Amino acid sequence: MKEFYVSKESGTFSDTIECLGLVSILQKVFNKIDLMETPEIVIEDKGGYFQITCNKDITKDDLKKCEYFDFIPFIANKKDKKDKLDFDSIDYEKEKEVREIAYRNKETTRPDYDIIRMFSNMDGYKNSFYNCRAWKNHFSSLLDFILNFYTNFEKSTEENIKTISSFIKKNDIKIIKINSLQDINPDKGKGVNQVKANGISPKGQSAFWFNQLVRFTGTWDCFISRYFDKDIKTYALTPQKISSQYLSNIFEKLKTLVRKTDSIKMDILLLHLTLIELIKHDERFQIEWSFGKPSDKISGLQFAYFKNLGQRPAVTNIGFLGLPNFVKFNSEAEGNNWIDVWQEHNKIISNIEEGNSSHISMLQNYRQFLSTSDFNSFFDFQYKYASFLMAAKNSNNNPKSKYINPFNLYNLEVLMATSEKYSRIIKNTGFIAIARAIRNSTVNPIIFKEKKDVTFGLNQKIKIASRTKDSLLTEISEFVQKYNETLMLKDYHNKVHKKYVTTEEYEEFCKLFDEEHSSKLIAGLLVAFGYSKDPSKGNTTEENKNKQILEGEDNE
Repeated sequence: MKEFYVSKESGTFSDTIECLGLVSILQKVFNKIDLMETPEIVIEDKGGYFQITCNKDITKDDLKKCEYFDFIPFIANKKDKKDKLDFDSIDYEKEKEVREIAYRNKETTRPDYDIIRMFSNMDGYKNSFYNCRAWKNHFSSLLDFILNFYTNFEKSTEENIKTISSFIKKNDIKIIKINSLQDINPDKGKGVNQVKANGISPKGQSAFWFNQLVRFTGTWDCFISRYFDKDIKTYALTPQKISSQYLSNIFEKLKTLVRKTDSIKMDILLLHLTLIELIKHDERFQIEWSFGKPSDKISGLQFAYFKNLGQRPAVTNIGFLGLPNFVKFNSEAEGNNWIDVWQEHNKIISNIEEGNSSHISMLQNYRQFLSTSDFNSFFDFQYKYASFLMAAKNSNNNPKSKYINPFNLYNLEVLMATSEKYSRIIKNTGFIAIARAIRNSTVNPIIFKEKKDVTFGLNQKIKIASRTKDSLLTEISEFVQKYNETLMLKDYHNKVHKKYVTTEEYEEFCKLFDEEHSSKLIAGLLVAFGYSKDPSKGNTTEENKNKQILEGEDNE
């Protein structure tokens, strides 16, 4: 057996963790039967199902030689008599104490602690562990059932369940009933949340213990969970086409890099870090640089948000965060450019506090851009970020203002080069001149300590004027006239960062409107580039770039 199939029954991360649970079991079987050679296992999303392909066959004789192993670790809580356990376990109470000490000392904590916390008091998880142990004397049969269950498409699920149940009954194997458990089946509710409401009884829907065991197994290979006060949000990396070893490497990196933050920022942070890790070259998993799109390897992250309502959290949101499909590169240098882009974006987003309602809207715009490749949302974000940036830089009472910075002009060019339409606009000499004039009226006076020369509210004027081409041209014409008059009156022409907008440049800018570019697109690009920072200004060195912290700490 070399190919296996996991049907997508729910469209949530329960399908993904079932797929990765099967992959985990396959890897452990291979390790047991052949310690010398680790075969390649490739996971591919085929639309209605995941296909798992091994480059080495597993035979029934191999299964007979495979010694027993636990699919999942046992998590002992204060109710368990730990001294009487005859197997290894994770002591939740001890991990909790270690966690509290680490927080007090501002030290790194166990990256999978929130997974341990989530499962520590979950009867379904503990019962799944014991259901696996119930097969110790029939382990090769359990493995055989698992491989056949995910191999034979012709045999229905009901037939497979009937065959397994018959074997259980014949051999008197004690299996504990498992409910559907929203923690790993977020689409499965209780009582009134069933497909057809049959009452308001709190009893959960029953589920086949077999699938639940495989799903719990997969959580340890793709789950990232974070608590927000008493609420919890759980993410699962979703493979598109990737080797299991490569996916595992990405997951292990993410676990150590992610730190606790607000919910929306956590979404964005995970996408940034996943992109960076997929772009990086790692010789252990890739002999040469891989120039495929990151979204061709991992499609994104499925998630569920659980709201605390007392005894047990309830699912209030299920969704998917896609990796942007515009990220592509054909050389090592281009790959490194993209890493710079996402590191910078991560640092900028990390310094936006989520507590303010206007900030939430701004972050939602950015998340929409990143997860759906919607550049209109990016421009909406830029309008709001320009106001946020100018207010922060103009404030004398905000100690964090020095960490709130403009986007790097060069990195914006890398981002916009993904669209031929955007590239034509930003290469227009008139656009370049007017964007520079906006920069000289907003960002640069702050950088050069000339706050008296700052023009405030220009981004909002441009946004309002972007409704029509005529109104935008009128607004830009008035701005250019005032800008040139200011330079003439104050004799700034000798300063490096000051330069007039010529009549020829303005005429070149006007030609953009003859090329059927929308006024909203031109306005969005003007604000994005006008409120950016020229990389030649300031003290951004290659050394400082390399010191950027992915987790978004407020320091430089």
